[in-house]
Amino acid sequence: MPTIWNLRSVLKGRGINRASEISRLIGKRTGYQLSTQAVCDLLNTEPKMIRIETIQAFCDAFYLRLGDVLDVLPSAAEKRRKRMGNQDFAAFYPNAHDYSSESLRDEYVQRSEGNNSCEQVSKPFNNV
Repeated sequence: MPTIWNLRSVLKGRGINRASEISRLIGKRTGYQLSTQAVCDLLNTEPKMIRIETIQAFCDAFYLRLGDVLDVLPSAAEKRRKRMGNQDFAAFYPNAHDYSSESLRDEYVQRSEGNNSCEQVSKPFNNV
């Protein structure tokens, strides 16, 4: 299951960089004891397993949601990425911009300016 572990960047964005400070704050704010080494490991590497209590302690101590710390991607996205390499989305779907929310919104505005009806804009997707 492909995941993206964002703990370090989320805490860095809040001005907290040191594992010892994080460990101390978690203990002070939640009562959950987490060693400095354990925090250091969580900051430096994506864990293969983590206790729910540990995630809960981080969330409670720093007012985070699980989605702030961990993104879980569909397995199909990982398979496609491995098969195709590190190319971006537009390389696979050159006309993807035609279906973006901005272009659909702009087309909707253009159509609705001519009349006051709220017609839905839809484009057929080309088979890729």
